[in-house]
Amino acid sequence: MTQIRVSHYSNEGQPMELNQEMNPTTDYTEILKSVSKSSPSCIYEFLQFPDNTSKFSYISDACEKIYRAKAKDIYLDVGLVFKTIHPDDIGWITEEIIECAKTLAPWKRDYRLRYEDGSIAWIEAYAIARKREDGVVVFHGTQNDITERKAFESRLISSAKLATLGELSAGVAHEINNPLMVIVGSAEKILANIKKGDLNAEVISKSLNKILEMSARIEGITKSLRTVSRDDSQEQFSKVDFLSVFNDSTELVKEHFKSAGVNLEANEIISTELECRPTQVSQVLINLLNNACDAAQTTDEKWVKVSAKVTPQKDLRITVQDSGRGIKPDVVAKMMTPFFTTKGQGLGTGLGLSIVQKIVTLHKGTIRLDESQPNTTFVVELPLRQ
Repeated sequence: MTQIRVSHYSNEGQPMELNQEMNPTTDYTEILKSVSKSSPSCIYEFLQFPDNTSKFSYISDACEKIYRAKAKDIYLDVGLVFKTIHPDDIGWITEEIIECAKTLAPWKRDYRLRYEDGSIAWIEAYAIARKREDGVVVFHGTQNDITERKAFESRLISSAKLATLGELSAGVAHEINNPLMVIVGSAEKILANIKKGDLNAEVISKSLNKILEMSARIEGITKSLRTVSRDDSQEQFSKVDFLSVFNDSTELVKEHFKSAGVNLEANEIISTELECRPTQVSQVLINLLNNACDAAQTTDEKWVKVSAKVTPQKDLRITVQDSGRGIKPDVVAKMMTPFFTTKGQGLGTGLGLSIVQKIVTLHKGTIRLDESQPNTTFVVELPLRQ
């Protein structure tokens, strides 16, 4: 019997080594070929040479379904794979492959393909790397078509967003109605003065300025509503000022906080460039703030504090804390589960935190309940760059 060392990777991407015995009479090459042919995943061995050229030394027949090219043709021309990758994704994929060849870190990413007919497919790719003595980096990995899963996730996120906007609609309508009443009152005052022949420039100017001020207020509310409610199914990562995203989000929850009698403190919000899907980040903020507001209104002090800072690791850390005294352990265990809610019937969809977690994960970030704090505290960390 021959002793071999097999490298395995945990769910967190950490290498684990297991010592196993291999029977020299067993043809493992044939076993691997059989597994490869029966697997719906595209299994491959990819070689990255020191001069940054590359080729596939093996790729399973499942590649034909993913890349619409036969394995024998991909062996001869690696460009058949790379030319199928979406133009917006090929740049960062190439950069990450080169970086991974240097660090030999496990690589896991979702990216898009764009076929000649214009259709789009989503691919989930995972690879581990090792370096040979001749300097060639060998990647072993799998690729899976996750287009249907991405479409489902997009529908789920959109449904949750519509539910959130529905909950906010009454407050937004009230927010718009108040300045409208001021505009109508100011206009009626000007008309009354005109009828009386009282054309006092100072009085008219004061009323007109009030109309302009309230119009700007309505414009700000509708801008925030458009930003948060727009279709994000095809939204790409872009670099935006986080402060602008935060302001758009809080604009829509102000009335909710006001009607609940909860004080919102946001004194430490940094203005920094964040590469993200802005609409989805707004959805995260609105969900966390609304949940915090609902929890805080059942307490005596009734406050929510939110901060956003950049960590030394170049992550944006968003902290949302409310005046509640933590969450029960049995609720903590289930709170990220879809459709789980502690709110009364008709008061919650149970999608809020599960969608928040999904969006944060899509941004390669983390969300956690900071149980070291005396008050209920959620912490979200998002990398500044994707």
